[in-house]
Amino acid sequence: MVRLGAILFMSFLGLTMAGCSGWQLRGSGHNTVADITIYAVEKNARSVGRAFREHWTSLGGDLVAIGEADFTLVIEKEDYVRSLLSVSPKTGKAREINLKLDVIFSMRSKDGTLLIAEEVFSAERDFIFDETSVYGSNENSAVLKEALAKLVAIEIAVRASSSAVAYREK
Repeated sequence: MVRLGAILFMSFLGLTMAGCSGWQLRGSGHNTVADITIYAVEKNARSVGRAFREHWTSLGGDLVAIGEADFTLVIEKEDYVRSLLSVSPKTGKAREINLKLDVIFSMRSKDGTLLIAEEVFSAERDFIFDETSVYGSNENSAVLKEALAKLVAIEIAVRASSSAVAYREK
């Protein structure tokens, strides 16, 4: 009897949810970058520029030549700063390191209107060296730099798309 009640309840719940119109899964909403064409310029920002292009195209956005673009995005001055957080008391070698990435970006419309004045985006992470690991510190640093570049690229994409949408709605 309990089993029949559970089956009926789950069936009712499933039918009720299927009948609800307007609900959607988080992240499956309207694609806001599909109709935004951007010309991306990178000046001394190779990692973030590459990560931005990959992220933008994965969202369905178009990266086009300057004559075809509705917006021009400039990403420049990628700067990684490493700082020592702690030293191993046994070996005297670096134990914890902080890696910070700063990038400057700006965005203009096709008619030259400044949408985003030069703005600095930053990301930083701490990482710990495992002295017994075969995987070296240079590889850890390279992976972390790539991860930071992707984080900043995502933030730039969000800022660029929201600025483009706001500009078009004016």
